[in-house]
Amino acid sequence: MNSGAAPLTKDLVDAVYKRLKVPVKQGYGLSETSPTTHTQPWEDWNKTIGSVGLLLPNQTAKYMSEDGTEVAAGETGELWIAGPNVFLGYLNNEAGTKNALTEDGYFKTGDVGKFKLNPLIPVCWSDSVAENTSVLSFSPSSC
Repeated sequence: MNSGAAPLTKDLVDAVYKRLKVPVKQGYGLSETSPTTHTQPWEDWNKTIGSVGLLLPNQTAKYMSEDGTEVAAGETGELWIAGPNVFLGYLNNEAGTKNALTEDGYFKTGDVGKFKLNPLIPVCWSDSVAENTSVLSFSPSSC
């Protein structure tokens, strides 16, 4: 079973598996990215709970600071994604499109997380750049 749109806790993954005997893995994506960008490998479904997994092929991703510079591993930044799956813009909303897409084709997701060298290590996500007040922690020790 694949899950997205909200963080999965270890307790929930364990409960689903205990009741249904079905592995559950986490992914990440947005409507603007058609829709999935990251997913956990099936062989790691119960080893990397809290991770959204690996970036899918033909995409690039980077974490950016508020001033538009790429952050180093372990630092927090907004996730930007580019690839053939990224939308071309919002219908009849030129201002929204200009705000969401960079000149070099990256989509600014609005989601903030910590860049990790090992993408299968759980990360912390805040609600959004605009509402960076609460952190949705997949793993308290990872924040």
